[in-house]
Amino acid sequence: MHVWVPATTKAKDVSVSYNKESKHLKVQACPPSLPPVLVEGTMANPIFLEEEEEGVEWEVVGEGGKEGGKQGGRRAVRLTFVKATPRADMVRWWSRVMEGEEEIDTQKIEGRSQKMNFQGAWEEAQKLFREGVERRREEGPVEVDLG
Repeated sequence: MHVWVPATTKAKDVSVSYNKESKHLKVQACPPSLPPVLVEGTMANPIFLEEEEEGVEWEVVGEGGKEGGKQGGRRAVRLTFVKATPRADMVRWWSRVMEGEEEIDTQKIEGRSQKMNFQGAWEEAQKLFREGVERRREEGPVEVDLG
């Protein structure tokens, strides 16, 4: 996520806080040339933080000017989020970043695979489960020594 700031903004001018329980994010600036609160609100989805992490990873980056870009020499506070998912191998597409924002149709994102076959994956998982049950049934009961 990028929060656009004037070209003179330095990292020491910025403060970022995130509350994992409430999903509340706040990006503030200290210099008088910026509004005191740049972004504040509740994230629409949870983000993953390591146990030892105290907050969101962020940096002030040059975007624009000699480097090009649409913001004409301005800089940005770039916040890097890792989406929280129930399983590490899952991909979760966000339809918005913050509560209250207009949602987008994630199915229309260019490059997103439209070939996800959830029904096929479910049927394969059921087949493997039934095979495992049948194999255990054929092997007979498991004896446990309680003595």
